[in-house]
Amino acid sequence: MDERDQAQAALGQITWAQRRVRRHTINNGRVPLVWGVVILLTLPLYDIFPRGTAALCLAVVPVLTALWTVWYRRYRAAIRPLPAAKRVYTRLILGWGAYYVALMVLWETLAQPRLHLGLTLLAPIVAAPLLIGGWIMWRRTLSVRDSRS
Repeated sequence: MDERDQAQAALGQITWAQRRVRRHTINNGRVPLVWGVVILLTLPLYDIFPRGTAALCLAVVPVLTALWTVWYRRYRAAIRPLPAAKRVYTRLILGWGAYYVALMVLWETLAQPRLHLGLTLLAPIVAAPLLIGGWIMWRRTLSVRDSRS
């Protein structure tokens, strides 16, 4: 029984260490979640404030969020992701960038003159891939799965 208890304790320590590694890696989903929330909060500013004020807010807020992202990636997330996880994270960010550009081009050419409060309606659509992808990444950090099962 003593060896069995030691094995269970060792397995518990391994599980704890795996969970800690996943929570403190760069691709834990927090960065896409923060960017998604920032988009949800700032994109409607164009509908609420005059263009100049909204443009100033939209110039300052992303810069502050980018500085937070650099700080978080450098100092807070101490563990670098494995190459496969890094590819998933890079694909999320690059895919969202192309999606965002396409939506904004469509918005400017088709819908902008016709819709009042249109960017407020568009904000959840723009932020959805980041929020969903970040949430999925974050949920993976909460569970530790054995790759053999």
